[in-house]
Amino acid sequence: MSDALLNRLYAPCHSRAVVTGGGSGIGRAVALGLAQLGVDVYVMGRRHERLEETRSLGTGAPGRIVPIRCDIREPETVSAAFDRVE
Repeated sequence: MSDALLNRLYAPCHSRAVVTGGGSGIGRAVALGLAQLGVDVYVMGRRHERLEETRSLGTGAPGRIVPIRCDIREPETVSAAFDRVE
C-alpha cells in the first residue's frame, strides 16, 4: 500500500497523542506509525530505557516521540506524566 493511500486512510485528526506501553510491541508500533503521520506522540511506560529506544527508532519521522516514564501502580507518576503532555 502506498504512503499516499495510507495517509488518506489514516489521516490523524489531532496533532498529538498519548500511547501507553510505547516501549515495546503494539504500543511501540502505534507510536512509530503516528509519528510517521506527523503526530507528536507521548509514549508512556514503566521502563524509560525502552521508551528511549522507541524515540530513537522514530528519529527522522515528521512527528516527534516524547518518552515519559509512568507506572499506574504509582499514582504520582501518572499525574506527573500527564502534566508533561503539552
